[in-house]
Amino acid sequence: MNLLLLTPDDLTEAHRAVVRGRRLEHMRKIVRAKVGDRVKVGLLRGPERATTGTLANLCGQTGEAEITALDRERLELRFTLAHPPPKPLPVQLIVALPRPPTFHKVLQQATAMGVKRFVFVHAARVEGSYWTSRALKGDGPKNHMMLGLEQARDTVLPTIEYHRKLHVFFETRYRELVAGTDVLLGHPAGTGHMPTGIANMRTLVIGPEGGWIDREVERFIAEGAQLWSLGPRILRVETAVVAMLAKLA
Repeated sequence: MNLLLLTPDDLTEAHRAVVRGRRLEHMRKIVRAKVGDRVKVGLLRGPERATTGTLANLCGQTGEAEITALDRERLELRFTLAHPPPKPLPVQLIVALPRPPTFHKVLQQATAMGVKRFVFVHAARVEGSYWTSRALKGDGPKNHMMLGLEQARDTVLPTIEYHRKLHVFFETRYRELVAGTDVLLGHPAGTGHMPTGIANMRTLVIGPEGGWIDREVERFIAEGAQLWSLGPRILRVETAVVAMLAKLA
């Protein structure tokens, strides 16, 4: 945890907060914090960003806090926020829904690298049971993205979309989503190596563990996607995501 990420619910008054749960345990047992210590903090900004009042000015900002009280039940802070979060990576991810442990890794690692939009879609080689997994429900996805934000000292929560029928996704959402972006489809059959650096917004498309079937690849190409490769080795989804984002960044 390189940043103690506060949520609006933690605030007790302007510039004061109380933290409990996982973050408290981390500060006590891992950081070994004590009263009087100063720590890096930020205030989470999500899709429901406040538009008026104090939160409108504070959400997304980073700064420092002094620990004013600490015990097994609570961590109290007095904080000052004065700096913006790091710039987002201008890449959005379309990923064939992976198995739950990989899903969590993708969320956490890509969030740490600056991705702000995840789009998970179905594919022929995606197990139908993945869509009913508890990993997709409740606060699970948000909690893993928050771990990524804490790692990277970021405060802006990404958005997630789920599309359980690939053909419906192409007909109703795909073109709007990728408009104005270069679409890069990671695939071993790609004739060129992944480009480096980002001149404009990119959409990175990653398939399932078994790969896209030919019909799916053909549809992406027909919609304007370019095939790119990291070489002949077949990588796990979470490895491919990080490797391709690193090349682009």
